[in-house]
Amino acid sequence: MKHSSIIPSDAALLQDLFASGPLMVFEWQASDGWPVKYVSPNIQQILGYSPASLMSGELAFAAIVHPDDLEKLAKEVTQFSAEKRPFWEQHYRLIDAQGKTHWVYDYTRPIYNQQGELETILGYLINQNDADYNHQRFNNLIQNFPGMVYEFTLSPDGKMAFSYVSPGVVDLFELTPAELENNADLLFERFSPADQVTLKQKIKHSALTLTPWSDETQITLPSGKRRWLYKQSQVFQHRDASVVWYGFVTDITEKKQLELALTKSQNNMKLAQQLAKMGSWELDLVANTLYWSDEVFNIFRLDPQCYQPSYETFLNLIHPDDKEAVNHAYQQSVTSKRAYQIDYRLLFADGKIKWVQERAQHQLNEQGEVIKSIGTVQDISEQKQFETQSRITEEIFKQGHDGLMICDTNARIVTVNHAFEELTGYSAKDVLYKNPRFLQSGRHDKAFYKSFWDSLLNKGHWRGEMWNKTKSGTFYPQELSVSAIKDSQGNTINYLGIFHEISEQKQAEEQMMRLAFYDSLTGVANRLLLRERCEQLISRAERATTQFSVMFIDLDHFKDINDTHGHDIGDLLLIEASQRIQQLIRQQDTLARMGGDEFAVLFPLLGADDSLELAKRLVKRLAEPYLIDGLVLSISASMGVTIFPNDAQDYKTLLKHADLAMYQAKNNGRNNVVMYNLGLKL
Repeated sequence: MKHSSIIPSDAALLQDLFASGPLMVFEWQASDGWPVKYVSPNIQQILGYSPASLMSGELAFAAIVHPDDLEKLAKEVTQFSAEKRPFWEQHYRLIDAQGKTHWVYDYTRPIYNQQGELETILGYLINQNDADYNHQRFNNLIQNFPGMVYEFTLSPDGKMAFSYVSPGVVDLFELTPAELENNADLLFERFSPADQVTLKQKIKHSALTLTPWSDETQITLPSGKRRWLYKQSQVFQHRDASVVWYGFVTDITEKKQLELALTKSQNNMKLAQQLAKMGSWELDLVANTLYWSDEVFNIFRLDPQCYQPSYETFLNLIHPDDKEAVNHAYQQSVTSKRAYQIDYRLLFADGKIKWVQERAQHQLNEQGEVIKSIGTVQDISEQKQFETQSRITEEIFKQGHDGLMICDTNARIVTVNHAFEELTGYSAKDVLYKNPRFLQSGRHDKAFYKSFWDSLLNKGHWRGEMWNKTKSGTFYPQELSVSAIKDSQGNTINYLGIFHEISEQKQAEEQMMRLAFYDSLTGVANRLLLRERCEQLISRAERATTQFSVMFIDLDHFKDINDTHGHDIGDLLLIEASQRIQQLIRQQDTLARMGGDEFAVLFPLLGADDSLELAKRLVKRLAEPYLIDGLVLSISASMGVTIFPNDAQDYKTLLKHADLAMYQAKNNGRNNVVMYNLGLKL
């Protein structure tokens, strides 16, 4: 984020210090006449000379020194440079372009080459004609600058030093200018180790490329204060290869905190919209612009990188049956200048429908005209689904064939449905606020009802068979399910009982069990019985750790048998294959036909090595020729084996892994077995 409110003003203040203030900056060659290599632009304002006239060689610096001071000035420069002074101060007069005399104070820094010879002179000259005013103005600029002004030098030998630091360093870094005169590291130590590395890298890059640099950094001071600082500098290089930066540092903590708070607020708003599935929009009728929040794009299933918000795009998303109503609602709202709310459907290209609710209000100008519409759009698909489900549930309660009874927490009946009245012979008025015990047949003992209530109170539900009696005294069996209905805090508020009469069902139960759990063709178990027995083994393993395996078998090229010889021959082949498998497995193992030419075998207490060995024997046996109705037929089998609990801990995953291993066996050329491992993928 750009620091638009702080940084430009600080940069302008720095420019005022070195460009338009009383301080003139010169760089001279150390030769006769002191030719000017650089002079700050404010010389034109102070002395009336253009910078170009001096830097082009048209005027040497000696030409504008007062004649009475020139000899003294030259002797001092010769003496001080011979003494290898690092800096010196001088007072002398300059002649401006109008011939007027100006006293100046000159703070001079000599630049020596590697042989120790004076090569370049850098001078900071303050016009002292109006000394009090200029001196006060300069000091005021320095003292009131919101931060620190500095001159920083990097010598060819790599030594870093602050040639000048303004008093602002005390507040920013809790250091004094005197402390930094000979130890620049004290200031760097205020930064974190990582930021020190980054800062020195930027200094190095700036020195190599002679490019200005700026950055933002957070520091922690010895007092515990944490500050965000903005740093900016200009860079110059001297003939001796030393590099000098003139720059400033200012405190942007308050602005940074505002930025971070704004970012946090925006993120919180975005998160809140995501959680509520509610986006916001704004239509500026004057500027003809439309804004959608990220959540609006999400609700509309549009990529903000690919779509610009537009009313046309919005209308194209609306279900054709709702489009006219939505457009009319908005136009009517603008005309009436009132807020509006409307529920409608979005229809997407894949045929899916989403219900949304739109709310909006308008901003008016002084003439009472609508100039802006601000609104929200919320995904209410779940709410609509709940409303639909509630209506369906209500109809089921009223029209369903099962008897329904709702009791309060004191086990008193509060409502029943019509099927209850039909099945029991009692009207709703007969049973209201009564305990259901009047329905008891007397065929169940106290232990039965204790178990009923223990399950209901501790588990929240009970299901089973119960004998009750009708109003006429007839006993009948019923399948009853009772569940506790809880509020959002998990507190029980009602009990729901659902039952139906099962006399005929019980008579046919035995036959149904047979049909439900065994394959009608081969006589082996079906997938339901396999699952039941597998889950029983899993349940036992919770009490005592045991190992078992599941094998998935697919007959290779069985389809060719069906296509060539017909389904009757294919059925006989399936029967023969299942018999061969049963001949090799144990009595406690379960062989199940999963459908078509697929079988599965459950091996209790059988580990990986034994399972693999048995599978190989099965592969060999199933590959032997079959004599079916005078035909000699050949098939093979591909098998996959998975181990509980190593490979999976539930039936569905065990079967999936065995199936995955079987497919790998097919990919390996069929007629073999593969043990499941984590590297297998579909």
